[in-house]
Amino acid sequence: MAAETLSHSSLSSIGVAYRSDAHAACVSNAYKLLKNRFNDILRKYDSLEKSQKLLQRRTDQASRDNRRLRRELNRQQNDYKLLVKDIASISAEKSQLYSQIEEEKFQKQLGDVSLQQCLDEIGERQQEIKEERSKRQLNDLMVNRNRDKIEEQKL
Repeated sequence: MAAETLSHSSLSSIGVAYRSDAHAACVSNAYKLLKNRFNDILRKYDSLEKSQKLLQRRTDQASRDNRRLRRELNRQQNDYKLLVKDIASISAEKSQLYSQIEEEKFQKQLGDVSLQQCLDEIGERQQEIKEERSKRQLNDLMVNRNRDKIEEQKL
């Protein structure tokens, strides 16, 4: 029995040693797996943190660009409003000038018509004066002739 006990006890200690080695190997393996998993998680966390920082920088840059574009848009809208006002003012001034030019053209044409009418009347009056002169001259000639005849008859 002692031999059996020895063998059983040595088997038991071998089993314990084997179990202990297996357990240690298992724990060691689990530790390595957990350590690898933890390192993977840390790498992913670092990668995500870097990605988040990069995205935050991009977001910040996009926000700055957006604010700059909004300022530029506001400036252009204000410039556009000023241009529209200037165009309206210029258009009104242009209309006023065209109206004034048309009025001046009308006045000139009216003046030309009046001038032509006056020139026609002057021409007619000059013709009448010529005719009256001719009649007077003819009358004077007739009077002189008749005088001469009367004087000849008296003599």
